[in-house]
Amino acid sequence: MNINLDKNKKYLLACSFGPDSMALFDILQKEGYNFAVAHVNYKMRGKNSDYEHETLKKISQDQSIDFYDYVVEGTRIKGNFQNKAREIRYRFFAKIQEEYSFDEVLVAHHLDDNIETYLMQKSRKTKVFYLGLKENVIIYGARVCRPLLHYTKEELLNYCKNNDVPYGIDQSNKSRKYLRNRIRQDHIDKMSIDEKKSIIQEMKKRNNENESLISKLESILWTSNIYNLKQIFSLSEKELYGFLYMLFLKHDIPLSYSENKANNIIQILKSSKPNACIKIAEAHYFIKAYDCFFVANQKKKDKFEIIMDKPDLLIFEHLKIDFSKDFGNTNITRNDFPLTIRSFQSKDEYTIANYKKKISRMLVDMKLPLYFRNSWPIFVNKNDKVVYVPRYRENYVKKPADKIEITLKI
Repeated sequence: MNINLDKNKKYLLACSFGPDSMALFDILQKEGYNFAVAHVNYKMRGKNSDYEHETLKKISQDQSIDFYDYVVEGTRIKGNFQNKAREIRYRFFAKIQEEYSFDEVLVAHHLDDNIETYLMQKSRKTKVFYLGLKENVIIYGARVCRPLLHYTKEELLNYCKNNDVPYGIDQSNKSRKYLRNRIRQDHIDKMSIDEKKSIIQEMKKRNNENESLISKLESILWTSNIYNLKQIFSLSEKELYGFLYMLFLKHDIPLSYSENKANNIIQILKSSKPNACIKIAEAHYFIKAYDCFFVANQKKKDKFEIIMDKPDLLIFEHLKIDFSKDFGNTNITRNDFPLTIRSFQSKDEYTIANYKKKISRMLVDMKLPLYFRNSWPIFVNKNDKVVYVPRYRENYVKKPADKIEITLKI
């Protein structure tokens, strides 16, 4: 089996211990790719879950492959288990990917999964601009690659049997509770290989018909995670709807897309209201912030608070503060320490040229997007007085005198 990956890259394999991901594990190992393994144990199948977890861990360690695991009490997950479990594992993959600098997360979706997604799209009768699964996509911040989309489930299962690759079968895949399982059992499992390939060719044909449109939209889509209204409104109506669908696809929530939802989003974009937020999927929000918009996994950033005991270098998530030599262009002094650096509070005021101004008003005047206001740092001295508020500028370029770097991440 040929997977055509870049051997100069460092990969994180999302491995469930099912035949698909174990086939990919074996191919990666035999072909000498640089990869590690990530596994989530939801403990939903009792001893089987733990056995597969421990077996995969031992196989990885015996082959000197780094192994990252995450154990979840699946019975405590409320609501749609499949959606919640999916979010949990991809957030875990994204965390490991960022922390250990993996280039891509490899997921063993195959040709049958591709057809399954296409049939789900058809069942929802929603106009879409890309059919099936994309080989490369971002899911909850994880950069995902699907290198097995041209192989069938049966081919991967046979690979495991012919190469003595161990694997486990998740019996929950037989449950008819979920639409995916019903489509798989009622349609895909009954198809011949020729029928499957015929559907894939139809999907490719339909996607190729939209190739120039998709290419134009992707050139905008993948440039950034934050999009400018002027650029988007330069698109034609068809292109605009296509872009919104592709935005859902980028975040791997295409089944949450609908024309009604797209119409609501367009109405928000055209509105004079500077900040707006609507829920577009179970854990995704569409957010407008002045002249920009983006998709995020929460309505707004969480509040924070940290203490800086003495002038020094401090790095905290979205903040880098270097007071080790001087205070730069701030009006902070040594007498202000210990400093509290935190989110703004409704009572906060800041003295400017002998008059006091509410910080909440200052942030509005700066046109700081509502989404980021909880993460904007306010510097409070030991006497609980606000002594410095960094100014927000949309096109900010750092100067040598600036001792505070703020990274606004979605």
